[in-house]
Amino acid sequence: MNRSLRLAGSAVVATGLVGLVVASAAPSGQAATGSPTSTMQGYAADTWRSMAAMADPTTGLVSDNINGSLAPGSRAAYTSPTNIGAYMWSAVAARKTGLITTAEEVGRVQQTLTTLGRLEIHEPSGMFYNWYDPKTGAKLTTWPENGNRLYPFLSSVDNGWLATALAVVKDQIPSLGAQADAIRTKMDFGYYYDPAENQIRGGFWKDPPAECNVAGNYRAGTTVYYTCHHYGAFNTEPRMASYLGIAAQQIPTKHYFGTWRT
Repeated sequence: MNRSLRLAGSAVVATGLVGLVVASAAPSGQAATGSPTSTMQGYAADTWRSMAAMADPTTGLVSDNINGSLAPGSRAAYTSPTNIGAYMWSAVAARKTGLITTAEEVGRVQQTLTTLGRLEIHEPSGMFYNWYDPKTGAKLTTWPENGNRLYPFLSSVDNGWLATALAVVKDQIPSLGAQADAIRTKMDFGYYYDPAENQIRGGFWKDPPAECNVAGNYRAGTTVYYTCHHYGAFNTEPRMASYLGIAAQQIPTKHYFGTWRT
């Protein structure tokens, strides 16, 4: 085990999803010790144990990282939409692999959804900010580890993964489908789509940041401040925001062919 466990890095996010889902494909029944099936089941159990340890018991928001001891006091004081999404789809996978009961799955995800429903968002777009306090749900404006100023940012990647998790919840936990959909359907990925480039931006700030930015609004209305870069590569994590935006008819279909495939 690593000495610390992080959710923000794509490798561990992938473990949260793939490690559990691959194990779910294993045949039922007790696997022989040391077999590939038992190894994957062990990975799944360890992954879920770390996910559960990172979740705040009051809000259901999962911290970005935790010490390898899994001590509650070592949870990071910040979380992101990606972190929260990974926790919800991992709860679904944990139930499907028999690590938790349906009642626990529903209880955990419902708590998270309830907290999501009260988090501060960018109202016109329905998008979530990049960093919140997992204990209170407050939007962060200073970095907990050093007190540096944060310019609240709304990431296309992070919101794409959160919306993906909400779609998983709707599909896999019907009793929470309406609650998940009430959040997801407010999310307008057209806010990120630059028609002049046929690509999406990395995200935007509500207020002018210190970083390079481009003032504007692809949906009209109040000015926001976009990143100076677009996401131009097809086989990268921003594709979720592209897929969801196209599926919701918030982004034109031609955008699918606007990214590089070399």
